[in-house]
Amino acid sequence: MTAKKEVRIVDSGDSCPKLPIVRGRGVARAVIWPGIGAKERAMHRISLQPGDRTVVLRYPMEAVYYVISGSGAVADPAVPGLQSVVSGSSGSVIR
Repeated sequence: MTAKKEVRIVDSGDSCPKLPIVRGRGVARAVIWPGIGAKERAMHRISLQPGDRTVVLRYPMEAVYYVISGSGAVADPAVPGLQSVVSGSSGSVIR
């Protein structure tokens, strides 16, 4: 079986479905996900306002995060303490 090869330009704006993972005034949207045909990966855009947070996010495989602008902190529930993040920071979770 040959995999279908396709390049698609996607919009990451208001037309993307909202995800119920932000606590506060921010919003999370599914950009790449199975609903548009993705089979191996997903990509979400998460915008947080001061004081916002996400729910605890858990993944069966790895996840990558990138901070476009602003600053904040991330926590691993299994490890004490917080890790600061700033614009340009990236990090990965490997399970």
